[in-house]
Amino acid sequence: MNGELLAFNSVTFGYRKNTPVLKGLSMSIEPGTLTCIVGKNGAGKSTLLSLAIGRFRPQSGQIRLDGLPPQRWQARSRVGYLPQGAGFPPMLTVHFILKMVANYKKTSIAQEPIIEEMGLLPYLDRRCGSLSGGWTRRLALCCALMGGPRLLILDEPTVGIDVACRIDVLNAITDFVANDGAVLWTTHIAEDAFSVDSDLLILQDGVCRNLGAFRAAADSEEVIIEVVSRQAIGPVGTFVPRRIGATWRYLVPVDQKEAVYAALVGRDLQPTVALPSAEELLAKALEEAE
Repeated sequence: MNGELLAFNSVTFGYRKNTPVLKGLSMSIEPGTLTCIVGKNGAGKSTLLSLAIGRFRPQSGQIRLDGLPPQRWQARSRVGYLPQGAGFPPMLTVHFILKMVANYKKTSIAQEPIIEEMGLLPYLDRRCGSLSGGWTRRLALCCALMGGPRLLILDEPTVGIDVACRIDVLNAITDFVANDGAVLWTTHIAEDAFSVDSDLLILQDGVCRNLGAFRAAADSEEVIIEVVSRQAIGPVGTFVPRRIGATWRYLVPVDQKEAVYAALVGRDLQPTVALPSAEELLAKALEEAE
């Protein structure tokens, strides 16, 4: 297995017999790596993660989790999983949830520093139903990290939480990888993938394409020329603007910046120049993959 913690080999899967979601997909995750799967809604990202943890079985091909079928307990015990809609029974306390997870993972609360690191100690006696969305997410991530997993599988771990909680979650992910763990995760928040320096896999038409490191992709020789207008603004040459509300943003090569800028000034507009955001770079990558 060459040290692979997770391997998909020509995996095909579909919820309906003749409608595959994944089509001969192959990929691998190794220790010390952080890999983010991106793609449009319905591309199969959550399905891929469900296959990785053994919730579903492939219709063809093979999946191995640390060299074992993912349905085996020995394999599952090496994985921490955070589903997208993680929630807890509202009447149970945080302490009860942590103790239950610790028993399942053959550890104890006293042996898990991650509980304190995630700031949960003051909340141990709180009922889960009284927790905010951010604290519920912290609890879910804490549960995934307990027991010393080698691989974290996280489905949109930063969705629907405030900035402070997002930072704590991203720091926990980065620290886990720094200690030779591996993370496979999904997100629609490009800035988060950029912040933790993820490798990107685009999932499209049932297969994955490796884009490499997001920071390397972001180090492009392109700039944004932005115009604010409630009126529609058309293309400049071959450059078609991306509209966000009343803002029109042209992604152009640096060596053509002055020409596009001058053309917009010639239309009596007031353009400004900025670096492209992580979201724009990801949107461009998804468009180019089509």
